[in-house]
Amino acid sequence: MSINIDEKLLREAIDLLGISQALPLWYSLTGASTLTYDGEYMTIANTVGQFSALGTGFGSPAYRAGHAGHSLLVRATLKAVGDDRSCYFFFLEHRKGEYGEFQGFKTDAGAGSHKFEFRSSGTEEEDAIAGQDWTVDTLFMIKHRKGTFEHNSDITGAIATGTAVPHGLFSDGAGLTPTSVIVTPAEAGPIDVNTTARGATNFTINFGGGGNKTFSWIAEYETTALCEGYIDGALKASCTDDADISAQPFSVYACEPNAVARSMTLKYPPGIHMWSA
Repeated sequence: MSINIDEKLLREAIDLLGISQALPLWYSLTGASTLTYDGEYMTIANTVGQFSALGTGFGSPAYRAGHAGHSLLVRATLKAVGDDRSCYFFFLEHRKGEYGEFQGFKTDAGAGSHKFEFRSSGTEEEDAIAGQDWTVDTLFMIKHRKGTFEHNSDITGAIATGTAVPHGLFSDGAGLTPTSVIVTPAEAGPIDVNTTARGATNFTINFGGGGNKTFSWIAEYETTALCEGYIDGALKASCTDDADISAQPFSVYACEPNAVARSMTLKYPPGIHMWSA
């Protein structure tokens, strides 16, 4: 006897069950740095010149986050011990050390330099975040969506007004409702051409002038790239510039001092909580 398993449905079911909600799965200790756990906090004690961190491992984000129209969301409760300068608190990178592809919270050496940085292929935007004290338990959250573009085109046969035309836009087997449809008569005669009833499978072509006519069409689906940073549930930073927003998949990292001797903590559980919407 054999059992057929739909891989897509299985992976989505795993996401919904929340198997990936209590992380990290990975840590990096360099030099004489240490990792301890007291039943409530995981603590990285970093040494000078090192970049120790906690993380989820490469390629672990929720499966649905790669689908058109879905966002990856990650959050964790963190703090720096003593002071919160020169630290990377909570961020996304493809792999640890790939700073050219970075989305996340950090502070620089100077006081009052709390920031969210959006960085992709060397271009970046930084949003300053005022009034922060990250030496106390702070809930950080990142919402990420890379812009998606899908398109299809064709020429209809001779059709009457009100005919439904299949557009063929799909993502992972699911139909996408077009964000725009351009229709052009392929012969003389049609007037007042327009489209209605745009859906996940079809759109409808309407026109005046009578008879059956032929049309060329282009259907497109597009979402805007978006990355946002939240502190204790409040939106503090936002970017929609596609040039500054990296593509998925990511690893998620926390508690990385910037080559300074400092301890940072991750509250565990829940650890790094990851889901998609």
